[in-house]
Amino acid sequence: GSYLLQGTVSDDSTVDKVEVQLDGGGWQQAQLSGTNWSLAIAPQSLANPDGGNLAIDVQATDKAGRTGSSTANVLVDVTPLDAFISTATIISSGALIAPDQIINDLNVRLTWPAIPGAASIYAGWTNASTPTLGSLTAYGAGAGSHDQSGAEGSALYAHVIAVDSNGNQTASSSGPYGFDGPRTPDLIADLARDIWVASGGKQVGQMITGERGVQQLFAGWDTDQLRLRWQGVNLGSGDDLYLYLETGGGGSTDLYNPYGTGQSGQLPFAANYMVRLSAGISPTLYVAGGGWTPQGTVSGVSRGDRNDLLLPFSLLGISNPAGSSLKLLGVASQNAGQEIWATIPDKNLGRSWNQYIEFAALGAGIVPADGVWADAQLAVAIAANPSPDQLVGVGDTMRVTVTVQNVGSAPLPQLTIAGTTSGGVALGSGPQVAANIPVSGTAQLLLTGAVNGDGTLALTLADSYHRPYQLETLAYTVDNTPPINVSVVISAANPGKNIAIGFAEDDSAIGQFALEVNGAAVPCVGAGVGYLCEWDAGNASEGSSFTLRGRATDVHGNVGLGNNLSVQVDATLPILTLSAASQTALSDGRINNRERTLTGTLTDNVAGASVQLCSDDGTSRCSAQAVAPDNSWTLLAPALGDGVTTTLTIVGYDLAGNGSQPLSQPVIVDSVNPQLTLTSLNPGTVLSSTAVLLASGTVTDGGGVAAVRVYLVKPDGSSTIVPATLSGTNWSVPYYFDQTGDYQAVAVATDLAGNRGTLVLGTFTADAMPGLAVLTTHVVGSGVVTPAGGQFALGTVVTITATADVSWTFAGWSGDLSGNANPTTITLDGSKVITATFTEDVVLPPGDINGDDTVNVLDLQATINMILNGTQPDDSLFALEWWQRADLNNDGQWNVLDLQLLINLIQAAP
Repeated sequence: GSYLLQGTVSDDSTVDKVEVQLDGGGWQQAQLSGTNWSLAIAPQSLANPDGGNLAIDVQATDKAGRTGSSTANVLVDVTPLDAFISTATIISSGALIAPDQIINDLNVRLTWPAIPGAASIYAGWTNASTPTLGSLTAYGAGAGSHDQSGAEGSALYAHVIAVDSNGNQTASSSGPYGFDGPRTPDLIADLARDIWVASGGKQVGQMITGERGVQQLFAGWDTDQLRLRWQGVNLGSGDDLYLYLETGGGGSTDLYNPYGTGQSGQLPFAANYMVRLSAGISPTLYVAGGGWTPQGTVSGVSRGDRNDLLLPFSLLGISNPAGSSLKLLGVASQNAGQEIWATIPDKNLGRSWNQYIEFAALGAGIVPADGVWADAQLAVAIAANPSPDQLVGVGDTMRVTVTVQNVGSAPLPQLTIAGTTSGGVALGSGPQVAANIPVSGTAQLLLTGAVNGDGTLALTLADSYHRPYQLETLAYTVDNTPPINVSVVISAANPGKNIAIGFAEDDSAIGQFALEVNGAAVPCVGAGVGYLCEWDAGNASEGSSFTLRGRATDVHGNVGLGNNLSVQVDATLPILTLSAASQTALSDGRINNRERTLTGTLTDNVAGASVQLCSDDGTSRCSAQAVAPDNSWTLLAPALGDGVTTTLTIVGYDLAGNGSQPLSQPVIVDSVNPQLTLTSLNPGTVLSSTAVLLASGTVTDGGGVAAVRVYLVKPDGSSTIVPATLSGTNWSVPYYFDQTGDYQAVAVATDLAGNRGTLVLGTFTADAMPGLAVLTTHVVGSGVVTPAGGQFALGTVVTITATADVSWTFAGWSGDLSGNANPTTITLDGSKVITATFTEDVVLPPGDINGDDTVNVLDLQATINMILNGTQPDDSLFALEWWQRADLNNDGQWNVLDLQLLINLIQAAP
């Protein structure tokens, strides 16, 4: 930068020029203005601008050419201190603050470090971004801090200025900082400041809608103006917002509709001002007076779903805000049809509009939300006894329980439940109050009264933030009408106990049903949709009669009577018979599934009614069927299982309830078919002169198996039945195949009751008989050969086994078979003859090792050689039979124990 070097000059004539020389350099002509001269110099370009000396020579020349001069040496210091950083914090918490915040705590601190070269520090908060030193607080050199309280609703700049000994200044400034707590005045004047609601206490209403979510209304003010925000709707979506205000004086309760006729008398107060917000137009202020008249636009801004207004108090006719009150209501509608979908406050839609926001004053020190709104949303449930959905009786007690839960995030100081009655409904209790309902807390309030006639109870709720609003209207209707269609049903009576069925209809519940028998009442019991009335005819004679009538009383005491019914006494018992088929089925004491259907007839002098079948098995219920017009009946015996013994009892009843002579029969009920399984199956065979095994398996049944048969369809289409052989639970079927081709077979098992179980065996194939070969066997000695011989198909490989009798040993084969392999096989490619030879075993005396039929020293020498040879037999030394005979104690070893036994035997030998 430049610095203006200045001075004065005087002369008795006219000064022509002034020249200046710096540090002996060239002369520079200064500017003259009267007796003042000046020259712009650049201190930073001097040899030492930070504390150096500057030699200045000044020479003035007048018009006559005479000169005068002056010389001076000055100190040059135009270099400021180095930049530094200061910080701003909240005193109470030490938290850093920034200009983009709303600062609720007004007590703040500026802090700076030690600044090299500083002679003094000036610090403070001002409204100006470039303050004077006089507006700040002076501090000495060194690190320090400055505490100050910001004014409510103010925007201040933070300054720390370091000054060196020559007056050079270095500043650390920031801001503006918004100081705004919940109380007014609020920092609202700048519509660009979007975070003004963060100061707290600004939300004054809310409505939770279905499709559009949560709608919120905020309010704040300073000394000159009111700021409002509706948050939750984007005006570009085709919605309009209306903010109705009453500041005093005359007004209108009509809603404004720019698209047609508005709704008259809807507002809960007489508004004298209204602001409309809609897409495509500027916010417009309207005044009430013979309708809503536009007055001009007002300042506003919309950012997404946040819509802000700034309303000067002067436009609202408010000259003294601290002494003025304000009523406020926000309305949102779909602009095409003026369909109102939200109001703030809520609890207006669907009922009379009673809710609005009211500020008693608009001065300083007020928290706008106090007493106006808090997030104390309520979930309300109403339980009425009796329910208004049912009819009531005169004098019935009414109890209405209102359960309220605080589902918001703030406690609710108070709520009141009250009721307004009409007609014959009267309350016996006054309004009920609950206080201090915490978050998630629940309160139950009870209203009691009585119903003496048709009428209503309108319930209202008021809380700390809502004027009374209607919850629900309970409409009660008194039942004064007796039951209708009262009747009893009975065809005839018997001389003993009888049952009549009663019926009645009523809009209310039937409390009692009685049967009048010749005028005397008999109580009845409920049975499904009717009533069971048991009454005793005593020993009434055949043909005598009784007069019956139903009497129904509803729960409210209204009595309805039916018509008289004359009932005659039938004392004759019906006659029950079994059909011949059922008698045959029961005759063997067993019934199967096909025989469970029992039939017969029931005859009576009047008419048969029903037949009942019971079993004493203890698990099944009795069954009953109505008698057909031709007196026949059909009943199904219970399927008790696999061979269950029971007694069946059948009884018939006439219309009067007289029972026939019972028919009882002990039987074994077998309702389960026998179970067949397959163990073996011959899928194919050849024609033969003897029967071969077709199939075998098992069969079981709880009641016993009578037979198993196989039903065969032969290749030529004819069929035959082959009985199976039973052995316990096993069955087998041999069959002689006499045709070539495919046979189809099914096994059928029949139990003792006649139930049948089937098992499909499938298809068998029989081929023609091949050529035969004859096997002939002979025996030499004592033994047997298996098989002993017989005819076999050519090419059959037969396994041959020789079995020796006791004391004989198989020696070998001869004839068409050789060797001594046993068992062995022979291929019958023709008829064969074989001989098995058996030799009689020679019995040697104990100790005869070498088999010479004597026990002597030769045997002793052989045993000694075996012991010396080792522990295992060696057939290269002696035959294995010798080794076996030498192990006299049979312990599998050859040692001195065997030798001692042999010595004993030699000594005992003859």
